[in-house]
Amino acid sequence: MSELGYPRYGASGYDFGAGVTTILALDHPESVISIHLTTLESDLAPVVDDTELSDVERSYLAVSRNWDTKERGYSAIQSTKPQTVGYGLNDSPAGLAAYVGEKWHSWSDVTPTNDFLCATLTLYWVTQSITSSMRDYWDNRWRPVDPSYVSTPTAFGVFRAPDRSRGRTATLVFGALIQHPALDSLSARRALRPGRGTNGGRRGPDRLLPWPGLMPC
Repeated sequence: MSELGYPRYGASGYDFGAGVTTILALDHPESVISIHLTTLESDLAPVVDDTELSDVERSYLAVSRNWDTKERGYSAIQSTKPQTVGYGLNDSPAGLAAYVGEKWHSWSDVTPTNDFLCATLTLYWVTQSITSSMRDYWDNRWRPVDPSYVSTPTAFGVFRAPDRSRGRTATLVFGALIQHPALDSLSARRALRPGRGTNGGRRGPDRLLPWPGLMPC
């Protein structure tokens, strides 16, 4: 960004992008004005003792752990044996469709159209990139980043389940309970718009809010 002429900027990310955005804030706090996340990268977050958690946080973690039990198998195989599963999927259109399509079906409120699924599968198949797409899981497992508190002002948009734990891991200045995915861009614009705080776009120490409360969008 500096080479493009932007000495100060904000960043937003989801899923792996949330991890990239978080690391960007950790590595370049003098440049990153604020960040906006819609998922908490738990591998980057400091560990908090369960006894310190609120009832809301415990409830959220229970839901998250239940999801892990039922849906996290893909992460286990991709972070330990990505080449093994990758070669099989890259050799079988039916296997690739089953592996990728099942996740869109299980993780989406509304299953995408066949045209969308076919286009997604075609991108993986034509480029033969399903195996390389899994290697990041292996890298994250075996080359972890040390957890650290993020001092950069952080906005956290939560889908459905209210979660106050982000205030424990970052300087939270804006929180949003996002009830529709299309509205996430609104929370990002609110969080990253110029002049949200003092000190060149940052909130001054006397205005840091550990959690301002969920703001429904």
